[in-house]
Amino acid sequence: MARSRQVLRRCARPPAIPEARRTLEDPYALTTDRAAEPELGPQPDYPWRRGRDIAPELAGIWTGAFVMGPYNTRIVRRSNALQDWAYGRRFRYAENMSLGSSIAAPVASAMATSANAAVFGLGSRYFRLLPRKLVERMTPKPGTGPSEKVRDRGHYKTETYTTTTTGARYMATMSQQGDPGYKATSVLLGESGLALALDRDKLSDLRGVLTPAAAMGDALLARFPGAGVALETSRLN
Repeated sequence: MARSRQVLRRCARPPAIPEARRTLEDPYALTTDRAAEPELGPQPDYPWRRGRDIAPELAGIWTGAFVMGPYNTRIVRRSNALQDWAYGRRFRYAENMSLGSSIAAPVASAMATSANAAVFGLGSRYFRLLPRKLVERMTPKPGTGPSEKVRDRGHYKTETYTTTTTGARYMATMSQQGDPGYKATSVLLGESGLALALDRDKLSDLRGVLTPAAAMGDALLARFPGAGVALETSRLN
C-alpha cells in the first residue's frame, strides 16, 4: 500500500517537458492556426508600463502585471482567429492592473510585476516539486472564502484602450458590483448559461471549442446590462 501511494504521488506531478513549456509561453498557444498568426515581436504576459504608455488619458498612473493576463490574452487572441481575425491581422493585446498615482505606486507596480512573473515563470517549473502536504497547508481549504458582506462590497472596472490602423482611438469599459472572484463572475457564468439555453437564435454559427466572444458575444451584450453589468464605449479622438 505504501508503494502504491508513492506511485500515485509521483503521477500527480506532471513532468517538466520543454515542448509544453514553449507552448505555455507562446502568445498564440490557443489560436486555431499558429502558422496564420503574424510575428509581432515580444508580447510579454507581464508588461511593466506607465499608464501613459498605454493611453494619454492614463498619464500619472502606474500599472503592474495582472495575474490573469497570461490566460485572458490567449483567449482574446483565439477569439480574433475564430472570428476570421475580425480584430485585425496584426492585432496586439495586453492586460495590466492599475496601481494608482500615489508616491508608492511605482514600487507597487514593480513588486506586482516581478512577483507575478516569478510565479508564472519559476513557480510553474518548481511548484510541482513541493510536498503535497505543504501545498495543502498553503492553499485555501474547501468551503472557505470571503463573507457575504465582503462579496457584496467588492467591485471591478476594466478599461480597454484601442488604437486602430487609421489612428482612431476608443475606450470600452466594463464594470460590475460584487467581488470579482466570488460574486461578479458567478453572474457572468449564469448569464452565459442562460444565453446558451434561451438565446439560440443570437448565437454564433461556429462550432467546436469556442470562446465567450466567438460563441455568444451578441447575446451577452444584450443580457449583461439587465444583470447589473455596465458596458460603455466612447471615441477618444
